[in-house]
Amino acid sequence: MEHLLRSNLETNDNNNPQAILQALSLISNPSTSDSTLSSIAKVLIISLKCPNPNSNSHRFIHHYILRLFSLLLYRCPHLHHNLISAIREFSLLPSTSTRLLVDALTCLSISDSNVNDESTFLSLVFRPCVSVRHWLLLNVSKFDIRPSVLLTVLLGFTKDPYPCIRNVALSGLADLCKCIVVEDESLIKGCYFRAVELLFDSEDLVRCSAVHAVGACGQLIVASKQESKGDWSDALFLQLCSMVRDMSVKVRVEAFNALGKIETVSEYILLQTLSKKASSITKEMNFPGQYSETLFRIPAESAVLAFLHGLEDEFDVVRVSACRALQSFAIHSAGFSNMVVNLLMGILNDDSMAVKLQALDTLHHMTMFRLLKVQQPHLHMFLGILLDSHSLIRCRARKVLKLTELPSLGMFKMCVDGLIRDLELYPQVCCRKIVSHCYSLSS
Repeated sequence: MEHLLRSNLETNDNNNPQAILQALSLISNPSTSDSTLSSIAKVLIISLKCPNPNSNSHRFIHHYILRLFSLLLYRCPHLHHNLISAIREFSLLPSTSTRLLVDALTCLSISDSNVNDESTFLSLVFRPCVSVRHWLLLNVSKFDIRPSVLLTVLLGFTKDPYPCIRNVALSGLADLCKCIVVEDESLIKGCYFRAVELLFDSEDLVRCSAVHAVGACGQLIVASKQESKGDWSDALFLQLCSMVRDMSVKVRVEAFNALGKIETVSEYILLQTLSKKASSITKEMNFPGQYSETLFRIPAESAVLAFLHGLEDEFDVVRVSACRALQSFAIHSAGFSNMVVNLLMGILNDDSMAVKLQALDTLHHMTMFRLLKVQQPHLHMFLGILLDSHSLIRCRARKVLKLTELPSLGMFKMCVDGLIRDLELYPQVCCRKIVSHCYSLSS
């Protein structure tokens, strides 16, 4: 096999892959001994180091040798160190073509251990090839890099001219901010405001990743603050509210997902998200952020109608994410929770099953905190959902009703009548469950 490989390289014969086929058959055969596999690996490593890598024959052979390395990495854990070392040396050669470099990086991604150091990453990531940069930033976890260095590199690549690079750099920043503690607060602020700038990018995927990065970096800033924690949390909330009207469905969904992860928000700002008019308190208030490409302060008025826009969106995935985000804030204040109940009762008539289920989950979350105040008009609407054709929706509705505190005997009787009608229309439902719900209401 070694003779055939050398013959291919010396004669530039691409039409006689006999040595490659021999190696493939031996590696694929489960009966091949470890000593034979070690010998094959040795031959392949020697062939990978052959000179004249610019010839077509060498590129052809090296391409398939790297494919064989991938199979050997799966088959032979004991050969990982030698194989990875050979691939690393090959990838660092200035003469290695872009196509072969991508093949080498793909081989490196197979290894579960971080066998690649910081210098390897830095020597490759600044190469002009877009596909190489994209692969390295996408698989950055395969390299052992100091968080401060990685943060700086990712921040720099958010200014890359290619959208796919900006996108993956922002995603990397968001993931890094979730798992590190950085003492340099100015560096985190730089990442946050850079992500805020990219909220106005022309590419949908970049804006979506920017929303994710703004949420992650913003929460890291809030966690590091001692005195102005509330102001920064409000600023982050308002910055994300500015994206709930984006033209992209994915961006709007990501905006509501990020909003739902914020822990504290001032009550007057929360109330604005369900109000159709800005209050006098918010009209003159501004927070650190960016409202447009020319306005570098974000007004408190940007929260007006934020959740209403989400709950009335034409796409059900946006309505679901908005409903889920409400679940996080419904327990913050009594006034806000009452407004939420009014909205959710109307959403129970939504055409989408997913939206109705999420609305019921949010109501159930509120009942667990004793915040669901059911009024007579609400009850008529809610009892109608007990007769829904989907059993899963009826089941969720009964769970909410089981924990609901009813203020009057008349409303209690209405609930019992509704449960009985549920049993009459859908007799396959377990009678024990219906009885237990009635008992819970009476207690």
